[in-house]
Amino acid sequence: MYHCSICSNVSTTLSASLKHANLHKHVDNFHVKCPFQNCSKTFSKIGTVYSHLCRDHREVRRAEQKICITVNIQSCDLVCSVDTCIQRCNYYKSLVAHLKSHIGKGIEVGGN
Repeated sequence: MYHCSICSNVSTTLSASLKHANLHKHVDNFHVKCPFQNCSKTFSKIGTVYSHLCRDHREVRRAEQKICITVNIQSCDLVCSVDTCIQRCNYYKSLVAHLKSHIGKGIEVGGN
C-alpha cells in the first residue's frame, strides 16, 4: 500500500500512487519520496521519480515493468534534472541522450 503524504489517498500499486502524486504537483514545496524504504531520495518532479525508479531500483523493473515501459515508450513530460536547464523531453531515451550531453560538458546531472 502506498500512502499519499499530502492527503488521505491510499493506492494499491506504485503506478497508481505516482499518478495520484501528480495531482499535487502544484502544491508549494511539492516533493515525492522514493517509495522504497531503503531509499531516502526525494524529488520535486514526477518525471525524475520515474527515471530514478527505472534506473536505480531493479525491483521496479521486475515487479512493475509498466512504469519503465510507460516512461520508455509513451510520450510523457520528462524534465532535465540540471537546475540551469529547461529542457523537456517526451521520451525517456531522449532525456538520457540529453543528460549525456551535459555529462560530456562536465556538468553534474545527479537527482535531487
